[in-house]
Amino acid sequence: MVLNFNIGGSFVGTTFTRTGYTFDGWTIDAAGTTDYLGGLDNLPAEDIYVYAQWSEVLGEDDDIFTLTYVTNMPGLTVPSVEFKEGDSIAKVVIAKEGYIFQGWFIDEELTIEFDEFSDMPGRDITLYADRAEVLGDDDDLPDTRDGGWINIAYGTLLLGIMLLLISKKEEEYN
Repeated sequence: MVLNFNIGGSFVGTTFTRTGYTFDGWTIDAAGTTDYLGGLDNLPAEDIYVYAQWSEVLGEDDDIFTLTYVTNMPGLTVPSVEFKEGDSIAKVVIAKEGYIFQGWFIDEELTIEFDEFSDMPGRDITLYADRAEVLGDDDDLPDTRDGGWINIAYGTLLLGIMLLLISKKEEEYN
């Protein structure tokens, strides 16, 4: 905004507004590092360039964020949690029969694990659960022991005993 004034003029009492912001003062640089100390009355006979500095007005809900959980487990949901930046949130460990919980991830591909529960960032977050499906009880699993040699040994032993008995019987008849 450009304001014109006369030598010795004044802008004291002029209100500057910006919707959603509060006026913090004037600086002589756009970055706001050096305050303008010249005042707004009895203005000199030269061009003055000043920059208004503003702070965004935060409403009550502007600094509250939402953590949303996607469980990836049929029939299992976890309620969303509201938090503020820097809050500590207890890590939710989910359990459902037939599944083993593997952790929370910030991407649907489950490649980037989320571990900032003790210092929550200042943004909304959606977390995706990684889980492994349990195949079944031990009774349902195939026997993977190598019992083949044992079976051959027992079979050979039984065959040997039978042959021994047969040969004994033949000796008795002769």
